[in-house]
Amino acid sequence: MSYFEKQLRTSKSFLKVKRPELSVFVLTYNQEEFIAQTLDSIINQQTNFDFEIVIGDDASVDETSIICEQYKQSYPHIIDYKRNKTNLGLIANFITTAARLKGKYVAICDGDDYWTDFNKLQKQVDFLEANEEYCIVGTNSLNLINGKLIRSRAMDSLQTFEFEEMALQNRVSAPTVLFRNFEGIKKLPSFFLEFPYGDWPVYLLVLHHYAGKVAVLPCHTAVYRRQIGVSATMRSDLPIVYAKNTLILEKLMQMDSMKGSLRSLQIGWSYQKKAQIAAFLKKESYIKSFEEFCVLISRNFHWTHLRWYLYALKKISF
Repeated sequence: MSYFEKQLRTSKSFLKVKRPELSVFVLTYNQEEFIAQTLDSIINQQTNFDFEIVIGDDASVDETSIICEQYKQSYPHIIDYKRNKTNLGLIANFITTAARLKGKYVAICDGDDYWTDFNKLQKQVDFLEANEEYCIVGTNSLNLINGKLIRSRAMDSLQTFEFEEMALQNRVSAPTVLFRNFEGIKKLPSFFLEFPYGDWPVYLLVLHHYAGKVAVLPCHTAVYRRQIGVSATMRSDLPIVYAKNTLILEKLMQMDSMKGSLRSLQIGWSYQKKAQIAAFLKKESYIKSFEEFCVLISRNFHWTHLRWYLYALKKISF
């Protein structure tokens, strides 16, 4: 019996809950094919704590809103559902929905992804409760590509990542992630609106706030529909991906609250800028690659960057 089935039998216990232990963060827009599976996979979680499902519907024009309303009526004490009056866009919806997350912990599951392990939340909360040095915990994931489930490269043992490694690139798949909440998540800066996605910069904010680490557990708990969404569209043009990643790091470097992690963010920025240059070279966009190289050395001149660029040019030419 799931947590919700137990609690629905004793509705008075719901009324006593002031703050849920955990908030599940669900963004959705025109996902009528998937949203029921997403919500079922959350509702069926087996836990010994209470949690809420916070849904941000960005003014869907298909049946998504109707489906969400039906779930809200079935689980009124659990689901916090809000449909925007107008379409705000992905990140504006991200920011406004994040402001509603009341739990001590937050788990992410977008409206086109779903969980496969009924004990996912319990495992991850237990891990963070037992390991204070960690503030984010993810797992391995399954990728749904052309109707087939493909396992991501799985590790047989626990993986750990420090802030410095996460500043280089994101290391965790969003539908597997659970993290410690803090007030900064409810008041995300307006420059987030310039980002194509919000998960990676949020992880960096959480890591800095708690001075903690990321753990990736050696199990599969979620399915990520890899061919759907903003990230899938962006992957077709890698230089844009890396340009957006450098923008994210630039904006975080400008935050007074992130000064203690400035050096790591600068290293991450250089890493992403070099990845962008390499992507332009691979596309034989030599002028653009040189322009971005000039940006790199103007911001962070070092002889190793020049040697790297000359080597990259030589490698492409053969």
